[in-house]
Amino acid sequence: MVLTSKNRKVSARSRQRSGSGGDSKKQAQTCAPAVAQSDLLNLKLAPIISEEHPQLSKRREIEKEFFTSLTYLCDFYGISLVRNKSISFPMNILAAYEELSAKLLDRNSNLRLAIIQDDTHVATLATARPFDTNNTLYYIPCEPLYLFLEDNSRQPLADLCLSIFTYLFQVVEIPHHRQWASYLNQMYDMIEQWMIEEDQPEEAEYLEAELKELDENAGRGEYILQLISDCSHVNSFERRVADFQASGEVEADFLLTAKKALTLYLDFPNRSVMDAIHPELIPEDDYGNGIVHADKYMSFIWSFNDSVYDTLEDTINCDLQECSVIEEPFAMQFFDHIPDREVHDFDFENRLFSLIDDLVANLRDLQFN
Repeated sequence: MVLTSKNRKVSARSRQRSGSGGDSKKQAQTCAPAVAQSDLLNLKLAPIISEEHPQLSKRREIEKEFFTSLTYLCDFYGISLVRNKSISFPMNILAAYEELSAKLLDRNSNLRLAIIQDDTHVATLATARPFDTNNTLYYIPCEPLYLFLEDNSRQPLADLCLSIFTYLFQVVEIPHHRQWASYLNQMYDMIEQWMIEEDQPEEAEYLEAELKELDENAGRGEYILQLISDCSHVNSFERRVADFQASGEVEADFLLTAKKALTLYLDFPNRSVMDAIHPELIPEDDYGNGIVHADKYMSFIWSFNDSVYDTLEDTINCDLQECSVIEEPFAMQFFDHIPDREVHDFDFENRLFSLIDDLVANLRDLQFN
């Protein structure tokens, strides 16, 4: 994996595309692959997943909608599927789902099949295509913002940066490294514990200095986390972009990035990157190698330049190189009709990850300008 677009490499062993995962889901629909036959015998219609987990009381509705949708999908992709009417409900749906899923994968290994149940669908088929994150770690450093805040002459720059960070944290839901349950928080804690337990007297002075810096940076990170938890910075986003007067080419580039972030926010005011992440669509890891969850490759980080970063990078490398599956966003295409063409919309994801690339490059230039 690559730290942001053009930074250091972190290796991931063998990469399978996976679904969109995460803890937050603002959209109604969720999706899942089929489960074992025993689950269906326990009256759980496995491929159909919704937040309410309804029982199978709507048999006729479910069968009618599912098989109509199946016809649409087969016609669209030119797939031949013979319905076995001797199989009773709900096993008939599972059998058709599994056969269609296999044939779809034969045609396009990037597509997954899901059955959608939400406010307007009881059992509609959808194809799900994963977004390719290019084995990239999208880590956003907080140290530049802290330095801007410490410099009174850069207050407008700090305010604009605060708006971008707050949008990415609160709306897009990119985790922060000082959140207790976040992946990077655990990595930082692990490094601190190693330093405390290190038994090398000749390294004592060096380790003490590193521990002190780690502690100070943790406090600074907590300060940034507190600031970006204030929604007023998002509410002030448009005004700050309009009022910002760039001083020089580097700040002008940063203003362009801020405008990209604001436009993305206005176009998708409630969209989280986690909305399109569905852990249910991730292929099972039969070897116990683990999954690169979304919060492992998207996060705020303290710095790429502090004394513990090299250790942090090695620690992440060692952890992620054992993983064989990456949790990525999915774009869905519903088959409640026969579409004119195949469309899996990644407009939000393409713009978001491009924005993060630009932001990280801008922050680096601004910090050392």
